[in-house]
Amino acid sequence: MTVRLLSLATAAALLAGCSTTPAKPVNKLLRDKQLAQDMAFAEYKDLNYKAAARNFQKTADILNTLDDYHGEAADRHNQARALQHDGQLDAAIATYQRALAINRRLNQTANQAQNLAGLAQCYEAQGRLPQAIEAAQHALPLAATAKPILQNDLAGFLIQRNGPGDLVDAQKLLNATDLKLAITQLNLGRLALVAGKPADAKPRLTQALESFRGDENPHGIACAHEALARCYAALGDTDAAQFHQQQARNKFSYLKIVPVDSRNKNGPSAP
Repeated sequence: MTVRLLSLATAAALLAGCSTTPAKPVNKLLRDKQLAQDMAFAEYKDLNYKAAARNFQKTADILNTLDDYHGEAADRHNQARALQHDGQLDAAIATYQRALAINRRLNQTANQAQNLAGLAQCYEAQGRLPQAIEAAQHALPLAATAKPILQNDLAGFLIQRNGPGDLVDAQKLLNATDLKLAITQLNLGRLALVAGKPADAKPRLTQALESFRGDENPHGIACAHEALARCYAALGDTDAAQFHQQQARNKFSYLKIVPVDSRNKNGPSAP
């Protein structure tokens, strides 16, 4: 049996046992778990995040009953991700924290990094940049295969805060990651915008948009359009700015996500 994480594929441990209290037979619980999990992934794919969160919670509760704590942690993370996309940020934070507590107990460092990354994104969406930065800083040394994404997350948060030394630290983080990544180009473009260099930002953001299109990443496409809208506005090209802003709105609407840009001029940190 394998339990999938939505952000990174992770193999869960085999069932360690069942509850000692009177309950459904194990085979019935396993069938219920598989049904709920299959429905959750299908609902998530269909952008029905509220229903996906309910079914991931059901799956996690069953796995807890069966003492499969690796699997439970994975589905708590998945539940939190669905709640995050549904805009239920307080509930998402509580669920990420529950997954994190389990993964700390199990000493699953890579999964802890994922939980912390999710927490950081939720804190950012609430405008709590100090907490977002702290969570991302704790996540980065724990990461196994997701370091470039976490480096970009942290760089994006620093660009948003734009305090003393933040832009320098963000530049160092971005230089240390894969410069070919679309998200890296997006954040380099954002960095140039914040530094007051829209002409330097334009080719970075254009390249990011094309890369996100090639990857069929709708969230990345939306973020790139939003940044390009600000770039063209800074360059005085009103028509191009309006075009990219409308494209960003269309994509965010499709994803059922309210862009952070409605509250913070620098936008979401990562697709």
